[in-house]
Amino acid sequence: MNLFCVGADFKTHSVEEREKLSLSRDDQALTLSFFARHRSFGEFLTLSTCNRTEFYFVTTMSESRALRELVASLGELRKMPADWIDTAYYFRDEEVVWHLFELASGLKSMVVGETEIFGQVKDAYERARAARTCGRVFNRLFQSAFAAAKRARAASAIGRGNVSVSSIARDLALEKLGAVSDRALLVLGTGEAGRGVARAFADSGLGRLACSNRGEVAGKKFAAELGAAFVPWGRWRRELAGYNVVVACTSSAEYILRREDLTADGDAGADVKLLFDLGVPRNIDPTVARLAGVTLLNIDHLQSVALRNLRQRARQVEKCRGLLAPLVRRFVEHSQRSWLKAN
Repeated sequence: MNLFCVGADFKTHSVEEREKLSLSRDDQALTLSFFARHRSFGEFLTLSTCNRTEFYFVTTMSESRALRELVASLGELRKMPADWIDTAYYFRDEEVVWHLFELASGLKSMVVGETEIFGQVKDAYERARAARTCGRVFNRLFQSAFAAAKRARAASAIGRGNVSVSSIARDLALEKLGAVSDRALLVLGTGEAGRGVARAFADSGLGRLACSNRGEVAGKKFAAELGAAFVPWGRWRRELAGYNVVVACTSSAEYILRREDLTADGDAGADVKLLFDLGVPRNIDPTVARLAGVTLLNIDHLQSVALRNLRQRARQVEKCRGLLAPLVRRFVEHSQRSWLKAN
């Protein structure tokens, strides 16, 4: 098939390393546009989430040359450090099929069984289609992966219960804080991640919940749906002292919360005790962790709770893999027959 996948995820690279590889929507559009014109890459797709950055491609080049071209092009386009490839994972042909089928099914997520990755992979596929970097191989591969993931989920309990990065963040916050009836939470960013966090915390007995968003119309609408307060984006820094928990999950490429924001009144942030940075690139300056009375957690800190979730779902993971096996085999056999006919 000459099909490849190269990537970095939460298992191979820390959040500090992953943020250097993270691709914004504009970055992805630029990358797809470049590879659409690269004659040696027949098909190309990028996937970039908080927990992984991956590149899928079909090429006529040798493995070594394709990897050199990929690294060089990304270094020029996105200033990615060349050494990321040294610790990246690498799949070819049938391995790519297995990886993508498991990924879309939620088996390779930090929080095993979560459903967000399915939508993220689907969005990546649609962007590649719009950029005309998908052809016969990718169209069949990704559509087969979506069908396989739906079948595996329907026939197993892998996604049963409340499993998501948002719910894990809530559970960890409850562990750290104990009783929360007198606590207040501020969520910065009401995109998909921010909405998930707000909903996860809403039923935990918090005394007060508020959210802030650059887009005021969308932010106010979501706050009203949840029964939460809305804090205008230009005002939330002045109100930080009134919140015990702050969760930052925006798409900003720069820190939105810095040390001076917590020490503006000459103290360590008053009642702000627990900060969650769920952004990749990170949203909170890591030096705030040096302030007395402040605990800063990023997305990698969620792994301890996520591992408990994995142990609880181990049997369902194996069941899902058993369900996926014949679907992977069918895809590979069909691809091999198609290749033989074409050659």
